[in-house]
Amino acid sequence: MILICFFILTADGVAQYEEDRERFNYKDYVRSPVDQYRPIYAGFLAAMFPGLGHVYCNERARGVKVFKRFAGSFLVSATGLVLVLASESVNLGYGFMLGGAFLMVGNQIWSIVDASRVAKVKNMAIRSRPRVGL
Repeated sequence: MILICFFILTADGVAQYEEDRERFNYKDYVRSPVDQYRPIYAGFLAAMFPGLGHVYCNERARGVKVFKRFAGSFLVSATGLVLVLASESVNLGYGFMLGGAFLMVGNQIWSIVDASRVAKVKNMAIRSRPRVGL
């Protein structure tokens, strides 16, 4: 519940990834010790909680969208469970449960992959910016 409140309250993140994705390809990424975001860490956080890897990469609005998709698929599965337990429409209930479960697993996998790609692209964008110093 605390994480959900955190997502909602911090949903004003700068969505720089969409612009950076057009300039940089995540496949060209080479790890550097000075990288600000670790792709493996972003993927791990996304595996623990959908959208958390995106929040780590400062893409809060994108993280909230990922979490909303996951929550929606969970609600579809829960609706199926309620239908099965109420014995109203068992076949439809099993369909909802199975469909919601597939959506949850698919969203979880997509969240992990996307969070690591976001971290890679954002690192490449940070490296390309001119550094100003004294």
